[in-house]
Amino acid sequence: LLVLTPYPEPVTAKIVETLRDYGVQVVDAFGLGISGDIEIGQVSIERLEGFAAEHFDRERHDGVFISCTNLPAAAESLGETLGVPVITSNGATCRRVQRLVSALASA
Repeated sequence: LLVLTPYPEPVTAKIVETLRDYGVQVVDAFGLGISGDIEIGQVSIERLEGFAAEHFDRERHDGVFISCTNLPAAAESLGETLGVPVITSNGATCRRVQRLVSALASA
């Protein structure tokens, strides 16, 4: 898995540590080095796609995780471009909420 974040290296490293604690095999992780929420919110889809393309290696990465709920939602187009699944924090959160709601509805 390739992990991409907008954050400085220490924050990115903590995210990788947490993912590994949950058994996720993280191969590489890179951050944009941004620390301010407003600046993170101003990251364009084009910048995010370029950052992903710069670090993605089809031979090493079978998927991409983009961490941060304040980044633009570019997963669908990025997944098509890279040819691998792309998961975002927002997408993962929504899927978890859907499972919880379904479980509550059937209880």
